[in-house]
Amino acid sequence: MKEVGDLKGMKAEKSQGSKLKSIDERKHVLSEQLSQMRLPEIIVPKFNLSHQEVGEKTI
Repeated sequence: MKEVGDLKGMKAEKSQGSKLKSIDERKHVLSEQLSQMRLPEIIVPKFNLSHQEVGEKTI
């Protein structure tokens, strides 16, 4: 016959497994949703300001 401590340990392992499975499923759903979202366009500046030009025009 198993002791109470053994039974509690078995129940804890079982509930931990189901919680991890639930987290994994939720993570997968969120990952799918994120991949379907449109990523914003990255804007790359096509000009260059030297520090002298910027320094002269600051207020």
